Amino acid sequence: MGASLNDTVTRVIHTESKRFNTRMRADQGGCQELRAGLDAEEACYRRARVEFQEHMERKRETGRVKHELKDAVAKLQRARKEQRSAEAVVTAMEEVKAYSLEMLGEGNQKASNQQHQQARLGVLGRLRRSAELSTAQTSAWDLFKNTWDQEMATAHGENWAELFAQLVQKVLNDLAEGRSNALSVFMHNETRRVLSDTPALLVPGAS
Repeated sequence: MGASLNDTVTRVIHTESKRFNTRMRADQGGCQELRAGLDAEEACYRRARVEFQEHMERKRETGRVKHELKDAVAKLQRARKEQRSAEAVVTAMEEVKAYSLEMLGEGNQKASNQQHQQARLGVLGRLRRSAELSTAQTSAWDLFKNTWDQEMATAHGENWAELFAQLVQKVLNDLAEGRSNALSVFMHNETRRVLSDTPALLVPGAS
């Protein structure tokens, strides 16, 4: 009976050992499956994070490119405007040089006669096309140039042609040096200096 009890105990131990080992293998398999699932989720998370970072980088790159493109277009527009202004100044200089002092009334006591005045107004017209004026000055330009020329011709007589040419050349030189408001400043100053008693020509400050 002792041997039988010993056999029974041995069988029970053996059986329980097998069960334990089976359960452990099953548990290990479950753990491995769980670990595999967690690893897969971690890999998916890492991929999503990388994709998001790449997306944001592309977005930032697109924004940077758009900003650079906008700046480049603005610079190009400014360069074109400056080039057109420079070309207009050069053209004005060439056209103004086509007028001799005699054509402008040099040595003529009647420098304000119609022929000489029309020549000077022609010069001023070419000057105007190469320069900028404020809105108010643009509206007053025609009245200014006529009235200013008449006043100056009356005041300077036969010397007006040479003085006129010097004044115009000074404005053209300023424009050529990049002072785009040169004519505006000139008109403002001359309005105050020569035409201060003419209410219709009270032009606001130079632009």
